[in-house]
Amino acid sequence: MGCYKTKKKHYKRFKRACRFWAKEFGLVGWRLYYAHSGTGNKGNCCTSISGRCATITLSKEWFDVKPTKREVERCAFHEVGELLVARMVMLAKDRFADEWAIDEEKHALIRTLEEVCFEARRAKRGTEQRCVPSVLCRCRRNQ
Repeated sequence: MGCYKTKKKHYKRFKRACRFWAKEFGLVGWRLYYAHSGTGNKGNCCTSISGRCATITLSKEWFDVKPTKREVERCAFHEVGELLVARMVMLAKDRFADEWAIDEEKHALIRTLEEVCFEARRAKRGTEQRCVPSVLCRCRRNQ
């Protein structure tokens, strides 16, 4: 078992990837804060649904996984994904949530994924020029 430290360069890449995915997923109505602290998990996303605020954290110590460019970007994608489903999770835990609110949130999530996934697939086929983080893109700009 190894222990790896994330550095300032990893944190910068993490924030850049988080901002990219937040924009891709249309999470523009959120106030996002970033932190570089803690140990244990690779990252964390702590949200305030009513305040539309979130703190996305990159841990300073990773266990078992070296913080490569790809892993840092994957971590950012994961944490922004946590933000994407935060309202759905809150509704699922709320015993007073009505069926309409859950259905509305389900379709909001599906529409977001349709846009992002469909557009990324079109870009991959070459019908549209678009550059994404190196997790998805293999062009020279991200190498």
